[in-house]
Amino acid sequence: MKRTMVVLAILAAMALIVGSVDLPVQVVGLSGQAFAQTEIVVGPPPPPRQEVIITAPSPQHRWVAGYWAWNNGWQWVPGHWDVPPQRLAQRPSIWVPGQWVQRGLDWVWLPGHWE
Repeated sequence: MKRTMVVLAILAAMALIVGSVDLPVQVVGLSGQAFAQTEIVVGPPPPPRQEVIITAPSPQHRWVAGYWAWNNGWQWVPGHWDVPPQRLAQRPSIWVPGQWVQRGLDWVWLPGHWE
């Protein structure tokens, strides 16, 4: 997490200095899921899609719901089964989905997380 913040700080500084460096739209966490969105979007996301949830591969797997991501337009990221991080494996864990929240006229992504 610390390295990610340092890398983002360096990228932000480069963008200010050079002016042509694009910051990444999302940063990928240990589970492969996007956990931070650096781009602010004008206009709400489309309604969530209905997903067909197939049988879990194992009792340890938890469903991570799909969501709309912004990448110069709305793109659906499909849901999938995932195993909670090892630190949470000893107790029942759930995935708390990310969500888009309105801040003024903009929409900002609040990332999902394991709980």
